[in-house]
Amino acid sequence: MQEVWMFAVVALLIVMVPGVDSLLVLKNTILHGRKAGILTMVGIILALIVWTTLAVLGLAAVISKSLYVFLFIKYAGALYLVYLGIQSWRARAQSVTLQEAAIPEKQPFKNTMLNCIKV
Repeated sequence: MQEVWMFAVVALLIVMVPGVDSLLVLKNTILHGRKAGILTMVGIILALIVWTTLAVLGLAAVISKSLYVFLFIKYAGALYLVYLGIQSWRARAQSVTLQEAAIPEKQPFKNTMLNCIKV
């Protein structure tokens, strides 16, 4: 039982360290306001719940053991990144000034979910 508590403490400390997700929340909050920051945070939390559920159900182990499933997810993620790159390449240059930009209501949530779930 002592090992479980020790694991829980170490896992909690690791989770508390700021990382890429924290920077994403900060960026969306600065650029698009408080509501976008909150939606980004909710997207991150839901993505973590998805991964935790998959791990608990053992599907993460199946994905890691099945080369075909892993490669499918890997290449789907790569295609998504290529799609994002093409979209940003085709987009017009925007002003660098910080101003409140009008964004669709659920865009930060959707982008965060896709970002956190990808392998």
